[in-house]
Amino acid sequence: MKTAQALSDVTPNVTGGGAANRIAYWSTATTLGSSPLYESGKKIGLGTTAPSTQLEVDSATTTAILGKATATSGGVNGVSGQTASPNGNGVAGSSSAASGGNGVYGQTGATNANGVFGINTATSSFPVGVNGQTESPEGTGVNGLNLATTGGNGVQGQSNATSGGNGVFGTVAGTSSNGVLGIATATSSFAVGVNGQTSSPGGAGVNGLNLATTGGNGVQGQSNGTNSNGVFGVAMATSSFAVGVNGQTASPGGAGVNGLNLATTGGNGVQGQSNATSGGNGVVGTVAGTGSNGVLGVATATSSFAVGVNGTTASPAGAGVNGSNSATTGGSGGSFFSNASSGGNGLTAGTASTPGNGVFGSDNATSGFAIGVQGQTSSPGGAGVFGLNLAASGGLGLDGQAGTNGVAVFGVNQTCSDSGCTLVKGTGGEFVTGTGGLLLQGFGGSYTNQVFYVDAAGNGYFAGNLKVTGKVTKGSGSFKIDHPLDPENKYLSHSFVESPDMMDVYNGNVTTDARGLATVVLPDYFEALNGDYRYQLTVIGQFAQAIVAKEISNGHFTIKTNRPRVKVSWMVTGIRHDPYASAHRIPVTEDKPAAEQGTYLHPDVYGERATRGLIGGSR
Repeated sequence: MKTAQALSDVTPNVTGGGAANRIAYWSTATTLGSSPLYESGKKIGLGTTAPSTQLEVDSATTTAILGKATATSGGVNGVSGQTASPNGNGVAGSSSAASGGNGVYGQTGATNANGVFGINTATSSFPVGVNGQTESPEGTGVNGLNLATTGGNGVQGQSNATSGGNGVFGTVAGTSSNGVLGIATATSSFAVGVNGQTSSPGGAGVNGLNLATTGGNGVQGQSNGTNSNGVFGVAMATSSFAVGVNGQTASPGGAGVNGLNLATTGGNGVQGQSNATSGGNGVVGTVAGTGSNGVLGVATATSSFAVGVNGTTASPAGAGVNGSNSATTGGSGGSFFSNASSGGNGLTAGTASTPGNGVFGSDNATSGFAIGVQGQTSSPGGAGVFGLNLAASGGLGLDGQAGTNGVAVFGVNQTCSDSGCTLVKGTGGEFVTGTGGLLLQGFGGSYTNQVFYVDAAGNGYFAGNLKVTGKVTKGSGSFKIDHPLDPENKYLSHSFVESPDMMDVYNGNVTTDARGLATVVLPDYFEALNGDYRYQLTVIGQFAQAIVAKEISNGHFTIKTNRPRVKVSWMVTGIRHDPYASAHRIPVTEDKPAAEQGTYLHPDVYGERATRGLIGGSR
């Protein structure tokens, strides 16, 4: 055995080889005891005679190595590890236990202290403060556990970087693995699997990014608990642009946020809520990619009441769902589509408020052809816009209002493409009402000033003038006015004078001169408008004879009586031969078209059923 000396006086001999050498040590101030410290081949072992590293400690009853710093201030470390190797570790811990055990275990009882704290001061490349690694398919590279009954975090990450830093950063290369997995096993109260928080006005509490070229999710949240949330984002900032959950994608077929609910009953794919008193949104979705969606809601259930996107609000001036499109050309604020083969609606909206709107469309453009609400259909038996009022009495199926020089209701039947729109054969507007109701009515100036209506029987009323540029076909005609002798209590009616020709009638009185001659001057357009003239002469006040001495020529004709100064009443008729009349001659007798044969315009006067009528009948 080597001679024992005070350790402060001599360097221990650890250069020998061969068998292990025991190193003596002072057991007390004066007594030399046996040493458990051995050296072998430049390696020192404590509790082992065959050390395999520069310093190896083996203990079966106590902590193998305990580093203790009792200083109460300054940067004193209990254990400090350091390496200059690019692939080495300042401190490496390994556990060979078949079950349980920790590679590195850190513990502290001090307030605001850290059980394990890793620092990497490198300012470039990929430096890591704490790096955890495992080869177990069910294990965890880093596991954080907090046993506190109130508060605390299992894992807390923080970055003081002014740009580009991450508080917690997780990566994974394995299939069906997680870059970061947070689990909260509490079955009551407010337990959070992963909680992200930021104080940056342009930051995000949680940010998920997926770089896969196909498939994958930026953020995926799942919850098996009742009344829990797969993903729950909260932004407590009261100003600037604070985001509870922000989803983003660069994929043309991807989704910024995708919500999926697999529950067989109830639940929401995505639910957004805002308690802001002004300017808040339950859900805001934006997208920059072509063919993408700011918000996409899908409900794949084939029965019951399944909702792709459901928005609610309690604000009297708010909107359950609000869509906005900032494109300068084209685009829709909201787009809804139903693939149902029967009974589906592209958009269903309703309200129980008074006054309120089941559907409200607004176009704030101040020029051009801007449309508040537009409906379209490809079905030959469908309707582009259909209004239905289920009130037992009163109400409007469709109500239109417009400002100065505007159109309250505008209907057009057309087909459109990228090159423009073309009018097509069909119905621009259709109105249906029950027996005894009004089919269509109009008010001018106020709702108390009715200016026209068409009732369910087809009767029409117009308070003003009626202008028709084509022909008028009617069963009969008359004027109806307040009776001149009793206007408050009676009407006076006269029938029209009719003929099988397009006839004009002109008349007047004239008195012949001393020679018994009189010239009647007609309007300057008379001969351009008429032809095939007819004359009628009646002598007034005496017996005399009157003839047409010269027929109409150059805008006049001559009357001759056999006595001088005879008063004659004359009438001339002509048949219109102007260009319009010549092109649209009215046929006196014509066969009914095949589709109208067997029907009547007025079946009742022939003793026939109303169902045999041309209009309103069943053919």
